[in-house]
Amino acid sequence: MDATHLRWFTEKSLRALLEHNGLAILEMSQSAGLFLPAYSRRPFSYMPKKLRRALIRLGTRTFPRLFGCQHVVKAQVPF
Repeated sequence: MDATHLRWFTEKSLRALLEHNGLAILEMSQSAGLFLPAYSRRPFSYMPKKLRRALIRLGTRTFPRLFGCQHVVKAQVPF
């Protein structure tokens, strides 16, 4: 993974951080990391890129907490 990140979050820890700081979470989803170094290793390295990307996208949609690499959050300060 990227060595420049200072913190890593699970969905639970990110929710706790945002809510603890007074933000209301409106939406949360996970995005696929199609170009993660792990996906260039076996068994993915044996697959054509088009198939690899399709499988990763399917995995992210089906099991977002397992295959997602980033949390995308829409939050606001409650009124």
